[in-house]
Amino acid sequence: MCVRNRAPALPFAVTADEPLALRVEAATARCDCAWYIELDWSAGDERGTVRVDDDGDPFRTSGGGAGAATPYFFAMDTESWQGA
Repeated sequence: MCVRNRAPALPFAVTADEPLALRVEAATARCDCAWYIELDWSAGDERGTVRVDDDGDPFRTSGGGAGAATPYFFAMDTESWQGA
């Protein structure tokens, strides 16, 4: 069973006292995908875009397809790669 948190209604306000953490899950069945997130923000008259990536490199998500080896995932709680 997969339990998902409900996405916040957009737009939403973020402050130093009330931050928002987003959990992003990516999956694919057949490709080796490189990706990053572009987060648009505004504060009063100021606007910008923040790129979220893997320390300057894109994130990668790979699909195994039929007969592939055991899938792995990065567990945020232990900060380690684990087999599924």
